[in-house]
Amino acid sequence: MSDPDAFDGEIERMFARAPAFDDTEAFADRVDRRLGLSWYLRTVVLTGAGVVGGFFAVRETLDAGLGTGLSQIAAMTSQTPQSSAGLDWSQLGALMSSRGLDLAMIPAMPLFWLVSVAVIGAAVASAVHANQGG
Repeated sequence: MSDPDAFDGEIERMFARAPAFDDTEAFADRVDRRLGLSWYLRTVVLTGAGVVGGFFAVRETLDAGLGTGLSQIAAMTSQTPQSSAGLDWSQLGALMSSRGLDLAMIPAMPLFWLVSVAVIGAAVASAVHANQGG
């Protein structure tokens, strides 16, 4: 029977370095092209999703009647005296409630927009980082 240590040594020597292939450069180029294509597809899909999401966000914002509500608020405040004592806060609350804007929800809106901006910023930063190959 053969010596097991000699066999192990021979196997280790055989696998100590990778064999050289004739098409090493071509293989590396194919891998780089495939990786580049997948990053390109990810960029296109994420950009498309951002555009579609932005479209729906703008549409929902406009459908909520914020533009007309703000113009009515501006018209109401321009008709009152410059001091805040002349502003009828009950009319303002009634106008906002009729437009579907609850005064209790107003403090949550800046937090929503801050989180949205942070998520969009993180997505842009990761896309830039991915496109730089890093």
